[in-house]
Amino acid sequence: MSAPAEICDSCGKTITDEQLESGSAIFVLGRSYCPGCKGQAVKDISLDDLAAPPEPPPKAAPKPPVKSALPPASTPRPAPAKGVEVIKLGAPKDPPPEATPRTVMALRAGQRRTAARPTGSKVGLLIAGVAGALAIALVLATRGGGAEKQKQKPDPIPVAEKTPTPPPVPTLEEKAEEAYRRAITVSRRAESSVEEILAAIDRAAPDCRGTKYEAELEKVRNGALRDREQTEAGRSLQPLLEELRSAVASDTGFRRFSEIQDKFQKARELASRSASNRIGEINQLQQDYGGRYEKAADPHLKEIEFTAQVLTDDRRYDEALAKIETFPRELRQSGAWKSLDNLKKDIERKRKLFPSKK
Repeated sequence: MSAPAEICDSCGKTITDEQLESGSAIFVLGRSYCPGCKGQAVKDISLDDLAAPPEPPPKAAPKPPVKSALPPASTPRPAPAKGVEVIKLGAPKDPPPEATPRTVMALRAGQRRTAARPTGSKVGLLIAGVAGALAIALVLATRGGGAEKQKQKPDPIPVAEKTPTPPPVPTLEEKAEEAYRRAITVSRRAESSVEEILAAIDRAAPDCRGTKYEAELEKVRNGALRDREQTEAGRSLQPLLEELRSAVASDTGFRRFSEIQDKFQKARELASRSASNRIGEINQLQQDYGGRYEKAADPHLKEIEFTAQVLTDDRRYDEALAKIETFPRELRQSGAWKSLDNLKKDIERKRKLFPSKK
């Protein structure tokens, strides 16, 4: 009785023993594939599937005991029947030419028994061999493809080291704006002195030259100069005022009148430059000093004017002019002297019109 035939797990076709032995049909991972489905099955099998332990092949159904045609060893072998030739199983497939028809039939029966389905151990070895061959083929294909890809992969392009990008060069206007901004910052600090502000302006001037910030920087400079002038004027005004007060008090004879008048003028200028409110104080001090000066000149005016007028009426012009010259020199910036000077000019005119008496 022959072994049961295998069925393809993919399409359901019958697989013969000859197909399994020749390798046209395979049994892998517990499944059978006919020659038509073998190719697709190999593609679907992965390396992970092959790495798993293979399932044991199905056990073949137990064969019924075959009665040996030969008698037991202890039993004496009967003599072959007349006209029948006994041939061993390992004999060649083709019967000898002299074999009888009955001998040929016995030979073929032995060949069928020999070509029976492999035992369980042989099937397992066969499956393991097929699985190993597939694994080796897949690994080689994978490595070959990777090596091919690695060969085809172009060499990496060397990347040049990045050099640091230099900072952008500021334009003329940008440099001028930055320089002007620094100078303005110094000028707006409350603790900055005038000298510090002017120094900052001098540093910014080269960068601002030829731009719109040059005129703006000049305005800041003029303002700083005015501030310095005010500071210096205020610093000089106080000692000058003290000097004026002392001079006015001590000059009772008005011998320093011209000098003191110049100092009053300078004090007013300093007060105006320093934005001081002390101009009124200066004017009041000068007015008091000038009042005393005019008061000292008035008596001389009255006495000289009367005498000079009498002499002029008598046509004694030279005597009248001589009397006017007696007016004190230190008081000749007073209003009294201006009146006598006008009288003097009038007498000189009359002397030309009306000759004097001989």
